Amino acid sequence: MNFLFWTLILVHVFGCVVLIGLVLVQNDKAGGLSGALGGGGGSQAFTSAGANTFVSKLTKWWAVGLIVVVFSINLMVSRLHVGQQSGGSAVKQAIQTEGAAKVLRDMGAPQGPIVPGGIPGVPGVPQAPGQ
Repeated sequence: MNFLFWTLILVHVFGCVVLIGLVLVQNDKAGGLSGALGGGGGSQAFTSAGANTFVSKLTKWWAVGLIVVVFSINLMVSRLHVGQQSGGSAVKQAIQTEGAAKVLRDMGAPQGPIVPGGIPGVPGVPQAPGQ
């Protein structure tokens, strides 16, 4: 699973770079990057109506493919975390099932209320002896 995860991450990063390039090549009202870089007839392949439709469709389907890759990565990570949660520590499981107070008593915590040390200047908090 580790190899597949890192492969999908690399595919995602590469796909994002290609998607950025596809968006920049598209022809918008201002001429886009293809019009800004190619002042001559060499850039006509990207500015004609048929090529523009092709680049637009390619961009759309490339983005859909990237979304599928992102969902796959998310599914892999969520399943990994679900497996880790079931094998938690004994203290964590005891706190969840029995409550924190019982776990603290079992670990030797003092019984009864714990009186906090006084905070000078805060009303309603008892001052500890010697302060």
